[in-house]
Amino acid sequence: MTGVVALLVSLALVAGAVAWQQSRTSEQRHREAVARRVAAVADSMRASDPVTAMRLSAAASTLSGTIKTRAALLGALSQREQDVYEVPGVESMGLTYLSGDGRIAVVAGDRVVRAWSATEHRPAGPPLPLDDETAVAVSPDGHRLIATSGDRVRLWNLRTGKPVGAPFGSAESFYSFGPGGRTVLGEGDTGGITLWDTARRRVTFERRGSAVTSWAVSPDDRLLALCPGRQRPVQLWDVAAHRKRPGPWPHAHRRAACEEEASLQFTPDGRGLMSRTAHGLRVWDMGKQRERARIRHKGLREATVSPDGMFVVATDGKEILLWRTEDPKKPVFRVPLTNELATELRFDVRAGVIRYLSELGRTDIAVRTLSYGAALSGSWNKTPAVQGGFSGNGRVLAFERRDKDIARFEVRHVASGKLISRTPAVRCKERPLFSGDTCHIALTLSPDGSALASTRITLDATGKPGASGPVTLWDVHKGSRSRSLTMPSSSREDAPVAGLAFTPGGRFLLIRRWDGKPTVTWDVSHAVRAKQTAADRLAANSGKSRGPWSTRATWGSSARSPLAVRPDGRLLAAPGQNSVLPSGRTAPNGLPAEETTALAFSPDGKHLAAGADNGRVVLWDGAVKQTFGALAGTYDAARARPGPVDAEAVTALAYSPDGRTLAVGGEHGTLQLWDAASRRPLGTPLPTPGDAVLALAFSPDGRTLHTAGRHSAVRSVAVDTERVTTSVCARAHGGLSRSDWRKYIPEVPYRDVCAGG
Repeated sequence: MTGVVALLVSLALVAGAVAWQQSRTSEQRHREAVARRVAAVADSMRASDPVTAMRLSAAASTLSGTIKTRAALLGALSQREQDVYEVPGVESMGLTYLSGDGRIAVVAGDRVVRAWSATEHRPAGPPLPLDDETAVAVSPDGHRLIATSGDRVRLWNLRTGKPVGAPFGSAESFYSFGPGGRTVLGEGDTGGITLWDTARRRVTFERRGSAVTSWAVSPDDRLLALCPGRQRPVQLWDVAAHRKRPGPWPHAHRRAACEEEASLQFTPDGRGLMSRTAHGLRVWDMGKQRERARIRHKGLREATVSPDGMFVVATDGKEILLWRTEDPKKPVFRVPLTNELATELRFDVRAGVIRYLSELGRTDIAVRTLSYGAALSGSWNKTPAVQGGFSGNGRVLAFERRDKDIARFEVRHVASGKLISRTPAVRCKERPLFSGDTCHIALTLSPDGSALASTRITLDATGKPGASGPVTLWDVHKGSRSRSLTMPSSSREDAPVAGLAFTPGGRFLLIRRWDGKPTVTWDVSHAVRAKQTAADRLAANSGKSRGPWSTRATWGSSARSPLAVRPDGRLLAAPGQNSVLPSGRTAPNGLPAEETTALAFSPDGKHLAAGADNGRVVLWDGAVKQTFGALAGTYDAARARPGPVDAEAVTALAYSPDGRTLAVGGEHGTLQLWDAASRRPLGTPLPTPGDAVLALAFSPDGRTLHTAGRHSAVRSVAVDTERVTTSVCARAHGGLSRSDWRKYIPEVPYRDVCAGG
């Protein structure tokens, strides 16, 4: 009887355990389903309600750690939309103004004017009844209003709702504030302009005569720039002396400043003058008497210079675009506009955002806030880097900088950005392929970051390689040559060097050669060519190889073509050709020689990611014999921009240490994370300074992604769930409230996702 009872008890316990496990599994699946739904809702709200979208993304991630929720969380980290404030009280025939930093929106209707805080979403002052007056302009700080009535002009304080001083001027003029808010400029109906000092209520400048098509007051109120007519040279006036100053630039430039549809604006430092025309933007440095920047982009409707004068934000009706004035060839930041009219573009550098008025209809106006992230990075090197890569541990970065025909190599600490060493100049004249003799540098960094190897590669006008020079090994910490490696010169062995790469352990240097000749292996520590054993020769004949040497993949370069060493050290992959190691025997592979722009092996060596010049990434097996899939890479980011699709070549690739995530960098600054197994994008592209991404590397623990640009400094981005959640909570100023949680996630009890964040 006792045995029967024991058996029954055991069966009951087993049944209970099974039921508990089934209940737990069911609950987990339920949470996953809820998390996926919440993530989808978050993605749909990024443009309409960015703050709630970020909070929902953080909540979804804590409910369940799926690919979908991770993508939503990273999407919240990288979303440009920071906030949307629907401006109250907008009338169909009224006017809406935005302060100089975009923090205050002023709504002027038929009977009342009201200032609103766009950052705090509340009134910024009492209602101001207009009675018989008409609002015409708001000061740059958003605190004062110009209103006209009959023959008088009056200033009002919008914070107190009271008039400021006595009336002045004539209501027959159209008035606007100068950039400093201390002066008011009136334009008469019959031509001519008048500049008023608002504090003293006196005229400081007056010009009668023909109408002025465009004008600008300097920030210190001392200068006035005028376009006296279409296609006529711009005039520069000294306000105090009331005399015309000689133009500090050539006559042709002065005429260009007043081209068709010209609009003038001084830079915030007062030393530059910007002209926006139908053909684009031009900024002149009046002190140095030269053109500072020219942006060739037709159809720009509005433009604003950043407070430091280093950036210009503008809109063409299709996008909001941001240019760096010292390198204005292409935008470093761009956001498409969808069925909206964007006006009143404003920088708020303190908050790291751009604000603008978004008009969907006559009474549907909102202040939209865009985070420009890393786009306004202050560290920008005018001498571009042309290639580079991280050490295997991600702690050191090496790259080549070019100044015309002079190449230099720099090595820097990733954590601090400090320079470790810089090599002496190397003369290497580079030309477009097939246009004459050209020179490239092959460069590679040892896995521990202690040694750098380089050599010059020359090609004639037909693309045929010339004689090779020695391979130079550089001691990174000393910043000097440690030794040179010279290739054998016998006719049987002689073949120009085509590329360099260290083996994963760093003991050997692989020297790839042209014409399919075997790859040569050098023992770095002894500066001698590694000897092949009988087993190595047998492997060369049989197609097998010995190893492994290490567990990390390494990078190298080959006349601007990428190289990658498999983590087991048994294969060197290059476009069009593999080298079996350590024998060095070569064999063709399917990687397109002309289209392949970046390579990276997965940590287990089972996969090779190959980026292409069309932006796509093809996935190969570890032997580079067959493909098994592809990613859109940077192609989707390029396709999202208005106008024809401009392919963005893949310039860098990196797998995370666990092999689950692939980072893809592009020529135009796109940085996208992908889930390697599902081949789905993880959120939207991460913020970058906008220049080409030259190199990528994950930290050994996979929690940080390091990136280096062609002009910008090394940046490190947290990509682990814990720190990303903390960043998202900070952007959203906390998590969901209890009421919002009940509204969006009623199936799950409330939790404070951002507690302690």
